[in-house]
Amino acid sequence: MFKPCTSVSVFHRFKVMAAALACAALLQACGGGGSDAGTPATAPPTVSGVTVDYVNYGLLSTFTVTGTNLATSANFSIAGCDGLAIMAGGSNAQQTLTCTPNNTLSVRLAVGSGSGEVYGATLAVTPSPTVSGVTYDYLNYGLLSTFTVTGTNLATLANFSATGCDGLALKAGGSNAQQVLTCTPNKALNVRLLVNSANREVYNSTVAVPKPQVVFTTTKGSITIDLEPAYAPITVDNFLAYVQSGFYDGTIFHRVISGFTSQGGGYTRVANGTLTPQVGARPAIALETDKGLGNVRGTIAMARLDAANTATSEFFFNQVNNANLDYASSSSPGYAVFGSISGGLAVMDAINAVSTSYVGYYDHVPNVDVVLNTATRSK
Repeated sequence: MFKPCTSVSVFHRFKVMAAALACAALLQACGGGGSDAGTPATAPPTVSGVTVDYVNYGLLSTFTVTGTNLATSANFSIAGCDGLAIMAGGSNAQQTLTCTPNNTLSVRLAVGSGSGEVYGATLAVTPSPTVSGVTYDYLNYGLLSTFTVTGTNLATLANFSATGCDGLALKAGGSNAQQVLTCTPNKALNVRLLVNSANREVYNSTVAVPKPQVVFTTTKGSITIDLEPAYAPITVDNFLAYVQSGFYDGTIFHRVISGFTSQGGGYTRVANGTLTPQVGARPAIALETDKGLGNVRGTIAMARLDAANTATSEFFFNQVNNANLDYASSSSPGYAVFGSISGGLAVMDAINAVSTSYVGYYDHVPNVDVVLNTATRSK
């Protein structure tokens, strides 16, 4: 039987529908209640500070930006600085940027978001030194060498350093376009020149230094000797000091043992049944053996007395391989090799072939003087 609704039931239904519609409207306003709900707005970034390691033209610079929301909502741009990059590992509190200032010599860092720029700052760029060329007069072990550096901003912004070269000094009178440096190559036999600015390297170059070389002219011919300061620096320096003072000029090979050694550097001539010592011997030096050089054919070594540290000026050439003259122990320390013949080995052989005899208590003295006319440094 059909029963019509009463006025009370109709009113109740309208009341329920109205309540439901009001609730839905409230949920939507609160951001919930369905897929069309809105999302919270992202907070804009702020910048509390910017630090820069340096800003030099043509050199990679680093900018550290601190603040809030820098990772989630900040956009970065830098005018006048090429290759902007954001370094990995940043956070909302800090971001690190790198770029290379260009020839505008002015860098403007800007931080923005969807609402516009929140930070902007302009920095002047310091010109960097440049190096267009380096020349040197010569590079010789143990001798003062001169380097001429050309470029820009060398007086105001460049710092110079060198390895393998002692006593680096900047000569007075230089300019931004040219600086002249001096130093003395050491036993490393490699000189590395560096030019830095603001703790950044703008130039480096390594140049090999030739081994020091000495030429003997004798009555039997010429002998060229390459020295080894990397192995025996004390011995080499001592020998070169004698060479450069002229001490060896006019001395003789006074002890020549066939098939063994040819010794010289201590006497000038045979007279009145004895040998005449050369005047001007230097103090004895420390023995440098067990350093990697052996008494093999064609090498030069220092003669000495029985005690280890007694070598002064006398040297000898090894005619053959003389392993018995090498270091064996502290009680048998051997003889210090400090170079080798690179030219004139046949002259050494000719010297070692001369006839000898006793002169007083000296044995194996050549019957005809073999004279070392000159000893000169060639490198």
